[in-house]
Amino acid sequence: MDENQPALRDDILKGLDAIAEFIGEDFWRTQRLCVKKAIPAEKILGRWTSSKSALRARFARLGGEAA
Repeated sequence: MDENQPALRDDILKGLDAIAEFIGEDFWRTQRLCVKKAIPAEKILGRWTSSKSALRARFARLGGEAA
């Protein structure tokens, strides 16, 4: 594994609460962003899941910042 990349377990966000906290949005706005595919997230076994690195990359392309 590249030492510049975090371990997968440290990169994954499980659930809308975790994703919302990471991007600084409320629960319902985060749910809408996920459903509309406005942010990189998908449902895995019924639970919204994303990664910190994918969210950072997405916001970097938009010129914004994520945690």
